[in-house]
Amino acid sequence: MNTFRNVLLVSVVLLVATINFACSTSSKDCGTGTVEQDGKCIPVITECAAGTTLQAGECVSACSSGEYWDGSACAAVPSCASGTTFNTATGQCEPNEDVCAAGTHFEGGVCVPDNVCGEGTHAEGNECVPNVLPDPDVTEDADPNVNIEFNLPDPGGEVSLGGVIEAPTDITGDGSENTDFDGFVFSATAGTHLRFTATSEEAALPAFIIYSLDEFENGHVQYTRYGLEPNNLDCVREVYLPYTDKYIIWVSDYSNVMSYVFDYGSVPVGGDDFSYYMTVENLGTPSPTDISNLPATDSGDLSDGALRFYGLSGLVGGDMVSLSSAGLPITDVASDVYAILMVFDGAGELVEEKISYRPDESADSLLAFEAGQNYLVVLDFFLIVGPNREYAFDAVDLAPTLCSSSDCSTEDIPAGETGLLAWDLVPGEFFVVGIYLPMESEEVLRMTIMDEYMNKLAEDQYVDWMYNGVGRAYAGANRRVYVWLREVYGRVVPEFSADDRIVATPVLQSGQDYTGLGINDMPAYTYYPAGVDHFVGQAGQVAYFSGFTTHDGTGAWSQYPAQMLLNSNFENVGPIIDTMSWNFPDSFITPLMGYIPEDGHYIHYVQDPNGDILDGTYDVNVSAYTPIYMGAPTVGNPSEVLAQTFGGQPALYTFNGGENQYVEITVDPGGLNLIQPEVWIFNLGEVVWYWIYYLWMPSPDAIQLGVVILETAEARGDTITVEYLSPYDGITLLLMQDAGGSATVFDNFDITIEVPPPPANDACPDAETIVPDGSGNVTVEANSASATDTVSEHVCEGYIYDSGPDIFYSISLSAGDTIDITMDADFNGSLYLFDDCSDVVGSIVAESNEGNPEIINYEVPAGAGGTYLIGADACGGGGDFTLDITVTGS
Repeated sequence: MNTFRNVLLVSVVLLVATINFACSTSSKDCGTGTVEQDGKCIPVITECAAGTTLQAGECVSACSSGEYWDGSACAAVPSCASGTTFNTATGQCEPNEDVCAAGTHFEGGVCVPDNVCGEGTHAEGNECVPNVLPDPDVTEDADPNVNIEFNLPDPGGEVSLGGVIEAPTDITGDGSENTDFDGFVFSATAGTHLRFTATSEEAALPAFIIYSLDEFENGHVQYTRYGLEPNNLDCVREVYLPYTDKYIIWVSDYSNVMSYVFDYGSVPVGGDDFSYYMTVENLGTPSPTDISNLPATDSGDLSDGALRFYGLSGLVGGDMVSLSSAGLPITDVASDVYAILMVFDGAGELVEEKISYRPDESADSLLAFEAGQNYLVVLDFFLIVGPNREYAFDAVDLAPTLCSSSDCSTEDIPAGETGLLAWDLVPGEFFVVGIYLPMESEEVLRMTIMDEYMNKLAEDQYVDWMYNGVGRAYAGANRRVYVWLREVYGRVVPEFSADDRIVATPVLQSGQDYTGLGINDMPAYTYYPAGVDHFVGQAGQVAYFSGFTTHDGTGAWSQYPAQMLLNSNFENVGPIIDTMSWNFPDSFITPLMGYIPEDGHYIHYVQDPNGDILDGTYDVNVSAYTPIYMGAPTVGNPSEVLAQTFGGQPALYTFNGGENQYVEITVDPGGLNLIQPEVWIFNLGEVVWYWIYYLWMPSPDAIQLGVVILETAEARGDTITVEYLSPYDGITLLLMQDAGGSATVFDNFDITIEVPPPPANDACPDAETIVPDGSGNVTVEANSASATDTVSEHVCEGYIYDSGPDIFYSISLSAGDTIDITMDADFNGSLYLFDDCSDVVGSIVAESNEGNPEIINYEVPAGAGGTYLIGADACGGGGDFTLDITVTGS
């Protein structure tokens, strides 16, 4: 406190000193009744002679009635409009009390209400009354876990929704307060055009999220939009729904939604006064602005929340049209619009949706016109986060520069336009290009590489003078490849260069040896020099590469060159990944092998990042094998093949397993055969990053194989049975070989795949009754591997699998009893105690699904008791486990 007073005192002293110093600088002292002006002392005029009047310190001629002094002479007073009066001092017509409406009065030059009402109230006549929202048609559910369903009105109609953003509470019991989001669900057909308007009684700033309930294959929702309004009480936005689907509206306060959108920590808000009211209007079929001549532009402001619609028609088939939507900077202040472009064909199908996830970036689309087709273009927005809401829309026809027949090494892009480069490829050609800007260039290019159908071949890249763009493509058939370039900030690009390579790759025939295959140079800063050849595969084959040998040129290969098997989109088909290895996911199996998912060209790609191989060569042999298909085994219907031999090639088999189907695979050498069976099991999948480590995620839609099981019989001639849980409905690949490596074409073996029946207590109603001994103890040893997954909604925390096979036990407990259960399993277990088979999850009273063993301790409350059920579940595959149970009476 003392320090603050001293600082204040010093400030005052300095201010006084400054003032005194300023006053002492006067150059002339004037006497009483005079004042200094332009270095002279002149008298202060207080009275004027007859016929004059004092104005602004001077005596001027007195004007007649209907005149005023305009500063140099008397002028006629002009006529002013109704509600205004002429002010002779300013020379302007200014508002007077006549301009004010009923219930207001003129004060300080403006009309103000007769009643000044406080926050949360408004004037009605001479009284201030509270702001009260009308009753909605649909009210939120009191249960925060329940979403209310409602029906959309017919076109031209509206429905209202309402509720309260409740005060934050700890719903999950984890010590953190949870934000209240109210959910409303509706069904809509593709092409539905809606307007949402949310308001409140002033405590809340309503905001909302709209997204579709169906998901893409990658688990992401198909459609998402946000309604945010930081500057006004009313939050308004339109949507044009692209899918026939169920949609949900989540309503909350602006602060809560912004925290969710941008994933930053904030204190949730809400309370009894955070009420809201939302209208949902069905706007019917939009009337688009017709665009039949290009180029075309449009601009405006999105403050009204409305979407803009454009109809593209009358263009010739094959025309290329560049579409762009962007928020505009306002006097060097960044836009607050996250732009979206949606393009629909004549049948109303969504052709493309481009979303800008940055307000300084445009949403743009390149459209290849189909003959006779009309398109609907919707200028939309993902969200708006501030007041700068101006937008610009451009539609420009583009003529591509064909670089496969001309030099595209140096080009330019005019301001606000885009560049389109094209290459024509024939089957077997490999294409790679680098895009470069000159040193110290200030421009930034956005680069998209696409096929002839305008499908992206890679994610967009940003090119500046430090980082070049890279693109590649392979032609399994005649095709055209486009590279679309546009300056991010709309500036002129005076110069850029394109360095391309088109390589006719050698074709490999199955079973033939190839020697002296060469290495291809690549454009600077794109890819390592690589050998690229190809073969034509058939669906269901396994490609097996052998005899890979390298030969030095003027440089040298390293010890570990890399081989890859790619499809024509450069997705990895091989090598196979050993999912059980210590160095997963870099645990690649040699020799190179891969499963061919569909007919077509497959690329054999050879590179060596650690060697100088440009002048080197390599040898290779590819053989395509068709595995023996063993069908789809079911309970009581095993699949088997008998008297199998190696026959000078890998023993490969496939079968169709069901999702979470447990099977036992038995290999029996039989007779006097001295084979030591070694069983490899592969499924299709991909490597995914999960929390803090990589996992193998099986999927029937993936194209790369992973080794998931490798087991070997103990000795020659021994039979081996391998347990396997099929992770999906689809193909599993088996490879059988002799671990000793001495099998001949005369040695044979049988393979049987069986699906054991599930245990008797597989389903909850068939739970096995367990009775503790006199000391209250009971131990159960069981195996759940062949059980089915009947409680699939039970979530396994910390595991990538939500559930697995489960079996059930019942036990009688009395009020006051304490039950202790320990589950020790050789798999990722999940244990729960419940009391209702018809609602397992809803009736769980205790559970454990983290760690091993799983432990439950539960005391039966007063007034309860009866039959309780124990679920021994798994997070993934089941297996052997032990339950140790102790019941202690009250």
